[in-house]
Order: sequence, then structure tokens, then C-alpha cells
Amino acid sequence: MSKRDYGVLLGGGLGINYSFYEKVNLYFEGGPSWLSDVEYGKRGEALKDYGGHLMFFAKLGLQYSFLANWSVGYSFLHLSNGNRYEVNPAFNGNSVSIAYRF
Repeated sequence: MSKRDYGVLLGGGLGINYSFYEKVNLYFEGGPSWLSDVEYGKRGEALKDYGGHLMFFAKLGLQYSFLANWSVGYSFLHLSNGNRYEVNPAFNGNSVSIAYRF
């Protein structure tokens, strides 16, 4: 059982970016990742067990550039262990971003 309810997700992969219209980008990213802790929550109450440390991610997003170096975006993330372990609960998340490009 985990003593804390946070962890680290490290990973890398490849992505594709498609620009349609001048200021709108659609992108897809994916690859392997490593999860520092595999259990979150309390056993018997609310426990999320990801099965193991090796995970895979896929991310689909849309980004809009509204000024020269500024953009806003939305992305959907799917995180899974790819059925490599006994359990594979997966995680799906949404995010909104504001970015500044140097």
C-alpha cells in the first residue's frame, strides 16, 4: 500500500503534428513511460492499483495560437499498462493549457 497519493510519471515517445488553418494544430503523441508508484489510495476504501511500473501513454490534443508566441490548448490522455500485468485499470484524463513559446 502506498504511503502517499502522488507519484512521478516519466516517459518519452513520438508524435505527429498537423496544422490545419494557420493557427490551429492537431497533435498525437504516444510512447512508453515509467510510473514511480503503482498503488494510490487506501486498501478497502478507495484503491487504484496500476499493476506495475511500465506504462504506455497516448495523447490527442488541439492547440490554437492566438498571439505570436502564445497558444491555448486541450488534450485527452490515456495511460495504460497494455495488459502486461494482472490488473489494467487505465487512466483517462483531460487537460487545458496555456503555452508561451520562446
